[in-house]
Amino acid sequence: MEADTPIPPPAWRPLRQIDYQPVSPAYLTQVTLVAVASILLPSAALLAMLIIRQQATLLWVGAAGVLSMAVMLTMVVIGRLKARRLGYALRPDDVVVQSGLIWQQRISLPLSRLQHVSVTQGPLERRLKLATLSGYSAGSPQAEIVLPGLEQAQAEQLRQQLMDQAGARNNEH
Repeated sequence: MEADTPIPPPAWRPLRQIDYQPVSPAYLTQVTLVAVASILLPSAALLAMLIIRQQATLLWVGAAGVLSMAVMLTMVVIGRLKARRLGYALRPDDVVVQSGLIWQQRISLPLSRLQHVSVTQGPLERRLKLATLSGYSAGSPQAEIVLPGLEQAQAEQLRQQLMDQAGARNNEH
């Protein structure tokens, strides 16, 4: 097929029509815990500072509490909605990651360009038995695809499957 020849319609499937695999339900827990901690810890530090400086009036403490709870609830809801939207699809020639809530993004990484795949875990991910898979393409110093929220065994299996398929694709050429 020549470079200018379009892909025939039956062989081409738009990225928004792909059946994406969701990430682990435990990822919702991770997103919730991160959102809560990122608001509660600074709020507690601010409250402690106000109390130490003896500037903590009931009005300030109440206002800070209401504001903190509103921000935390917003972060939890948005984070959980984004987590539910996160998914991936492994196709014969590429891997596609879908993410985003308002600004939706679908990234397709051709397996022929896949250089290596890493699986990482932070402390909270280890506790929840989750992992993040990152795929790097040839000539790029940063990950082309990042897929958090996979179960640890699933991430390892997907990493091996991606590397096997990429190796087979590269051996064909």
